[in-house]
Amino acid sequence: MTTICNRLAATTIIAGCLSLGVATGEAKAQASQTAANVYNHAGVVINNLGQTFYSYETANGYPNVSYNQTTGKYTVDTDCSGWISYLLGGSAPTNYSGFYSFFVNYMANFKQNNPGYTSGDKYPQAFVFAAGFKQLQTQPTAIPGFASVTDLRTIQKGDIIAWCGTTFCNGKASSGDTGHVMLAIGPAQPVTVNCSTITTANSQMCNSIIPTALGTNKISLPGAVYAVEVADESCLSHYPATASNPPLASAGWPSSRTFNNPACSQTTGNANSLGGGVGTGFIYFTVNSSGVPLQHQFAGGDPFFPQYTAGTNVATFTTQAVGQTNIGRLVDVNSAVN
Repeated sequence: MTTICNRLAATTIIAGCLSLGVATGEAKAQASQTAANVYNHAGVVINNLGQTFYSYETANGYPNVSYNQTTGKYTVDTDCSGWISYLLGGSAPTNYSGFYSFFVNYMANFKQNNPGYTSGDKYPQAFVFAAGFKQLQTQPTAIPGFASVTDLRTIQKGDIIAWCGTTFCNGKASSGDTGHVMLAIGPAQPVTVNCSTITTANSQMCNSIIPTALGTNKISLPGAVYAVEVADESCLSHYPATASNPPLASAGWPSSRTFNNPACSQTTGNANSLGGGVGTGFIYFTVNSSGVPLQHQFAGGDPFFPQYTAGTNVATFTTQAVGQTNIGRLVDVNSAVN
């Protein structure tokens, strides 16, 4: 494990891997120092960003994050899971060691069941983070250094949100999206989705949102939709801090990235990269009465995923949606905090 963490942490504030301390399974109300370290590390990079791109995998397979000591600027060229692995390997190496062990075992089983799958050898992909955080819900001590958070409404800065995509939720590889993983940099804030009038601009959003999120006037019920500000690597635009009225409370970090149209097309700045990069923005989530996340939406007008289809049994849809988006909280372990 020393090798992987040193590779990921080569340009970070804290480098190297430490031996595992005592595992803690239940999420604490008090934010941990480890979570604060990761949050602060992300802020340093985003507030001192020179260039950023989005790449699924770099040439050597590791996240490509570099720091120019002359300019004081970072270059970040990786994907969503590479960004999270970079942060954890640098500022929470003990915790990352615990998750990396889960990752190795999980992928051994995954590849045995999907022998043609060749990606995801260097660091956990989004669907692996989602699977790990889901396992913590029933096995609280399964991954040292992490605890489960099931209620999105209680999210804290420094928490990690991950969802699985397409067939990866069922342990099957495909050419589809593997999912997404991101760092929460603020609390969950209630927002309103207005579907009282269907237009060309909002039809995808309104037709895909789960009906239980909307009242009889087709406006989202209180406590049904929340916005969470995240720091992530993405080639898809997000809601800005001014998305609601009044504007959402924000950490104030710059968005940092520009998005091509169409989204996720090749940039001219880096032939190996896609539009977008590392930055900030809000993602919307629908939740059930217990705060468990059901759906997500990147930006206004986009569909909510997984997409509800008219006529689908709501109870069946809800059952299938639960467990696709999961949240992990960093907890302090003996050797992780000075």
